[in-house]
Amino acid sequence: MDKGPTKKTDLQTAYNTDTAGNATDPKYYNASEERKQKYDDALKAAKDVLGNENATQKQVDDAKKALEAAKSKLDGKTTDKDALQKDVDDSSITKTNDKYYNASQDKKQAYDEALAQATKLLNDKNASQKAVDEAVANLTKAKTELNGEPNFIGGDYTPSEPSTPSTETPAEKTTEKILMHASYLYDNKGIKIDKPTVKSYVTAVVAETPVTINGIKYYKVAGKDEYIKAGNIDGTLRVITHNSYIYNNKGKATRNKGIKRLVKKTRIVRTYGAPINIKGHMMYRIAKNRYIKARNFEGTLRRLSHNSFVYDENGKATRNKGIRRLLKKSRIVRTFDAPVKINGHMMYRVDNGYVKVKNFK
Repeated sequence: MDKGPTKKTDLQTAYNTDTAGNATDPKYYNASEERKQKYDDALKAAKDVLGNENATQKQVDDAKKALEAAKSKLDGKTTDKDALQKDVDDSSITKTNDKYYNASQDKKQAYDEALAQATKLLNDKNASQKAVDEAVANLTKAKTELNGEPNFIGGDYTPSEPSTPSTETPAEKTTEKILMHASYLYDNKGIKIDKPTVKSYVTAVVAETPVTINGIKYYKVAGKDEYIKAGNIDGTLRVITHNSYIYNNKGKATRNKGIKRLVKKTRIVRTYGAPINIKGHMMYRIAKNRYIKARNFEGTLRRLSHNSFVYDENGKATRNKGIRRLLKKSRIVRTFDAPVKINGHMMYRVDNGYVKVKNFK
């Protein structure tokens, strides 16, 4: 009796569905190697039966059952990316550390490449657990191999405490701080010392507790009678009065996925040090190579009672195309912070330099 042609439709459908879905199904790509192998073997057997013109109906039905059974035992779970996300988030801190920015080029490049791969996997919704775990391991390894040495200023730094009590004057408690803004050194009266400026991002060893000199907060350099303004280290919290773009040190607006980064009005932002001139605009540093225009922060509006030249932080008149900058009498100017003494004159900082206090009403 003729049993008719072998029916392969159901097996073909199961085979097509499974081969198409494996790449996006964590049950498959995160399964144990043993169960994945058994499933792959069943899938191959199904393909062989589908290609066999002489296959019996029993062979087709058995191949379909074997494929379904192997599929039901796949034990993969959704990929866990929490550890990878944390490492990528921490990279913003790592990149401001001297171990990174003072590292040799090959070590820094290895870290950057591992970070790029980690970021790529975070954005890949079909990334396997194995690939994610390898990315975590690679990024951790690259981070531990960063070989940058700290640029210390200050005396010998020994973080350990003496093991036995001492009757001598206790050593000052010190800590490490990263300078977020180039800094002058001052003496214990707040007078600038004739020494080179300490560069940005240098690690300074300073006394734990800041001191106040002439109303300004300073950190004492460990083992020396030298002081650094705390605002260059801890920063100052300021309120944004206008929506503000974030710029780099070339004066170009920074972008995220092609969109300019914007800080909204009323947000509180931490700034570091005095503003600096970038492409004709006075800007505050808010992070490494990130700046916001000084005029977008709160200040105090004051009216000039005299025509007033504008000076830089060294007391030299600023110029535009060779002509000294002049603010006209009666003009209302926004000033920032308490006045400071520059070359014997008390001055208010304005959004493009400094103006003598005596020129205001």
